[in-house]
Amino acid sequence: MDNGKKLVLMFTLVVLLISFPLMAAEKGSARISVIKPLVVAGTDIEIQPGKYDARWKAEGETVTVVFTPVGKPKGIEAQGKMESVDKKYEFDSLGIGTDASGRAVIKNLQLKGKTMRIVFE
Repeated sequence: MDNGKKLVLMFTLVVLLISFPLMAAEKGSARISVIKPLVVAGTDIEIQPGKYDARWKAEGETVTVVFTPVGKPKGIEAQGKMESVDKKYEFDSLGIGTDASGRAVIKNLQLKGKTMRIVFE
């Protein structure tokens, strides 16, 4: 194999190794408590007070989160995106804010032990 083909092969391998973690599906879950009605940012999905299992699955930056009340069979599905942060979160939590109409909204889901969060827009 000549040097040009070796260089192309090495470049392809490097691109695959760098992009593989972004292509791989990642999933996880978090237990969260909601103390007042909240809307998932960018949607009309309302979550009532209670304890929830938030199960998520990421394909690259796109994330599907299902908020299921503890002990119930069905949940509420919302879409978000994965965002990196500088340090690991110490516990699972919700980032809460307000939208333009003044409603309390879930802006993000912070994941214990990870340097990422799920952002809802």
